Amino acid sequence: MASPASPAPLALASMQRRAMGSVLIAIAILTLMDAGIKLMAGTFGTPQILVMRYSAGLLVAAVLFLGLLVSGRVDLPTWRSLVRSFQRSMLVTLVAACFFYALSVIPLAEATAIAFTAPLYLALLGWLILKEPVDGKTWIAILIGLAGVGVISSSAFANGFSGALSGYIAAAVASFAYAAALVLTRLHAASDPVPTMIMLQSGFSALLALPLLALTIAGFAMDGRPFVPLTSDWLWLALGIGFLGTIGHLFMTYGFKHAPAAKLGPMEYTSLLWAAFYGFVFFAEVPGIRLVLGSALIVIGTWIVMRKEKDTGTVVDAV
Repeated sequence: MASPASPAPLALASMQRRAMGSVLIAIAILTLMDAGIKLMAGTFGTPQILVMRYSAGLLVAAVLFLGLLVSGRVDLPTWRSLVRSFQRSMLVTLVAACFFYALSVIPLAEATAIAFTAPLYLALLGWLILKEPVDGKTWIAILIGLAGVGVISSSAFANGFSGALSGYIAAAVASFAYAAALVLTRLHAASDPVPTMIMLQSGFSALLALPLLALTIAGFAMDGRPFVPLTSDWLWLALGIGFLGTIGHLFMTYGFKHAPAAKLGPMEYTSLLWAAFYGFVFFAEVPGIRLVLGSALIVIGTWIVMRKEKDTGTVVDAV
């Protein structure tokens, strides 16, 4: 007679279900954060949003870090941790700057869909930098995904270098830089506690954005949008975005810590649904056939790549 299932497999299955639920919650939270940033983009320029988002994130993450430090659950960051975090933050700031600008000129769901090309660029950069092999199927997947980006952004090409076209280009650059950040994390193989990483990333990104804000105040804005004084209402929204970003990162990291990335990766596609929902509710954006067809091509391409990816245990949430 077969013996009953042992507690260990049952406990593992339960842990993986909790991890899957944690990732689904994280995706909903982080996409809501993107919607909040798009709302701010209607009033503020990209450098100002960068400083507000990461300053608020630093405040929330620092409170969490100090609580864990006092309780003895984390240590002060080492010099090597600071150097690694600063290097990643340079790429993260580029990702955020491009993505935040994209949110200001193109629909939320379209910017989110283009962001899904990151695994395609990751495979390409892995081939170039890490010398990881790329077979014929992966090359086809990369071309399919890029075709999806072309479909989504096709209407903008008819109007020359319009604000919309520059937004699609910025979203694609953000996705490429995000993949580069993932490669850098693989090279570093950082083992710092997640609260420490989030706090340092937020702090360095806010510092890196300050020169851009200074240029904006001086009248040399990178996106041509002037400095706008911050009111109390916008301050609360900025703090809310910082809170959502920190909590979302923690939910995401918990999920990837307790279940294989191969099981959790496909769940990130739910952000397309959340982006379409938030876009409709907050900005009256109605998904069109270009978005549906382009997103399908991107999903097919990334699905092919993700099926071939080995679980590295690396989690980076760039913005």
